[in-house]
Amino acid sequence: MPGNETRRTLPRLNAENTLTQVVDLSNEAEIFLNQFSVPLSELTATVNKLNQQLLALSQVNKSLVTFNVNFGRILQGIRLNSECTEYPEKPRESTYALAARPRTPSLQPPTPPSPPLQQQHSLAYDDPDFHNNDMAHNNGSFSGAERRPRANAQGPKSGIIKGSSRIPSNQKRATIKRKQVFNTKRITDVLPTRYRGQPHKGAIELILKELHANQDGMYLHEVMRDVRGNLTRSKCTEYLNMLTREGHIVRMSKKGHLFLLKRENSPN
Repeated sequence: MPGNETRRTLPRLNAENTLTQVVDLSNEAEIFLNQFSVPLSELTATVNKLNQQLLALSQVNKSLVTFNVNFGRILQGIRLNSECTEYPEKPRESTYALAARPRTPSLQPPTPPSPPLQQQHSLAYDDPDFHNNDMAHNNGSFSGAERRPRANAQGPKSGIIKGSSRIPSNQKRATIKRKQVFNTKRITDVLPTRYRGQPHKGAIELILKELHANQDGMYLHEVMRDVRGNLTRSKCTEYLNMLTREGHIVRMSKKGHLFLLKRENSPN
């Protein structure tokens, strides 16, 4: 029957159409993938590069955090130092002049140079006594018995050769005794027990010598500049305050703390 044949052929046609549609869809998917494969690969590479850059930025951030912490500690130390440090006055022209001042010269008087040997012979040759003795010796009339009474008649010699500007040794010793170096031992021996030993004693002696050399007084920064060495500001302040308490120096408030050595402690 014609109707039954028609019903039998319809399912076969539907299966063929479905297969054709599936094949078409797979082709379209392949075409789609072929079109977007290159952009997708570029996007993947870009994302990987961005990931590496983000890791580097994270490391930079950690380094900046460490720097901020350390720099904050430096600023905190500067602030604490500014709170603990006292500045008596701001620098002036006279301050720079004091900084350029040379070191205090040695207080030991220089030894006068001795005249050369040729000059000593010429001075002795100009002495008339030298000529008289020489002539008497050549004439044979100068004996040992006659030499002793003449020496007694002349009396004690002064020790000065005529025509010479040299200072005799005994007078030179007296001059040196009059210009003695400032003796710090009489002050350091009566200090508290803690300051009698080293290194305190050596630093205190240097401070006393500088104060003795500068009779008009010295400020704290001047003492530290002239003493030099490894004397810190706190140690220098401690020694000056101790000497003030013991009555060896005087502290005056004159545009800051001015320290002077007492008159009775200075030999001049």
